[in-house]
Amino acid sequence: MSTTKYKQDLDVTGNITLSGNVTADGNVILGDADTDSITLNADITSNIVPDVTNTYDLGSTGKNWKDLFIANDITVGNNIVALQVATLSDVTVGADLNVTGDVTANTATVVNLVATNITATGSGTQTISAGANIELDATNRVLVTDTPFRLANLTTVERDAIASPVNGDIIYNTTDNKFQGYATSAWEDLQGSVNSVQQISGPGAISLATPITEITTTGTDSYTLADGVIGQTKIIIMIVDGGDATITPTTFATGTTITMADVNDNITLLYGANGWVNTANQGSIIT
Repeated sequence: MSTTKYKQDLDVTGNITLSGNVTADGNVILGDADTDSITLNADITSNIVPDVTNTYDLGSTGKNWKDLFIANDITVGNNIVALQVATLSDVTVGADLNVTGDVTANTATVVNLVATNITATGSGTQTISAGANIELDATNRVLVTDTPFRLANLTTVERDAIASPVNGDIIYNTTDNKFQGYATSAWEDLQGSVNSVQQISGPGAISLATPITEITTTGTDSYTLADGVIGQTKIIIMIVDGGDATITPTTFATGTTITMADVNDNITLLYGANGWVNTANQGSIIT
């Protein structure tokens, strides 16, 4: 096989047809205008790597690539914007994922997800990783349809192991078989739970979340009772006498304080427009 070498420029006006391999050393420029085109009939057998990172685009606003087939992971250092439907396997995004259409993925790992609509279908489970929060912010209400809404089922031990409960947390206690909520820095049975009773030992706040409060005094103890809602009733009874119990309602229409000195002293209160009203009393002293 002979080899012809040119020491000068080669300028060809017509077509060039090569039947063998082509090796081009140095820079290669194909075309001199966007009206020129390149057609690849062969497969690409190497990586396509840009000369400078984060500099060159693949496609443009006016000229988009059609379908993108990826057999493995997609790693994005900035935003993903899906205008129509994105059907993916696993997605790992280092910044925000903004979706205006639909995204279908086996696994999506996202720092922040901003979506106009999220639709979950099929028998799979949508899971929020441990330690993360999901916040539902609606103008009117958050609605769950066609299925029950299930609270976390926790034993008393599991409930008490929650590191930092906040007022407003709600669970179902499987030890006591009661719905419970965290209010005024304590777990309370919710109104309507079977045998819904607050049991308080030592001074503290009388719960509004239960219709009955049983007091165990550990000395001369003071208790507070916040304002309720009109029509609400509250029964308070001393079950263990370790000293006098003094209860001070925030708004008390028929007095200032309630004192219980003996076991079985009790009082029934009704909250009205002027505050708590005494409707029944056994042994309690109202001052």
